[in-house]
Amino acid sequence: MSLISRAYWPDPVATRFLAGFGADVLRIDPPTWDEPGVVPEVTLGKSCARLDLRSSNDRVTCLELLRQADVLVHGYRADALDNLGLDARTRRDIRPGLVDVSLNAYGGRARPFRRQRASARISRPTPAFLRATPEVPPIPQ
Repeated sequence: MSLISRAYWPDPVATRFLAGFGADVLRIDPPTWDEPGVVPEVTLGKSCARLDLRSSNDRVTCLELLRQADVLVHGYRADALDNLGLDARTRRDIRPGLVDVSLNAYGGRARPFRRQRASARISRPTPAFLRATPEVPPIPQ
């Protein structure tokens, strides 16, 4: 299994377990990310790359990586990837069958705080963090 990881918390812990079970995990960080105290914790068992997804060249590189991935794990706000030109439809078109896992701190598109930035300290006590919300609209009953 090939997996791309792009989030701060809790993604590094989840993807570390997958790497331990044999997944090929590529962690993507922004070029300016620098938290030496957590590097061993969040990169264990993973390959790492630095991409600025606001840069068109780095976005093209990201799309090429997505073409080869089985799973994308990210912790972006509900609209963040859309604003970068990497919306759910684009991701599905690039890699049909891609398992897209969003670990958004405040939930999906229907949640009231979905566009708020959050850190682990903020999101852990937030009940919405524990609810699974799909990226696509629910199927009518």
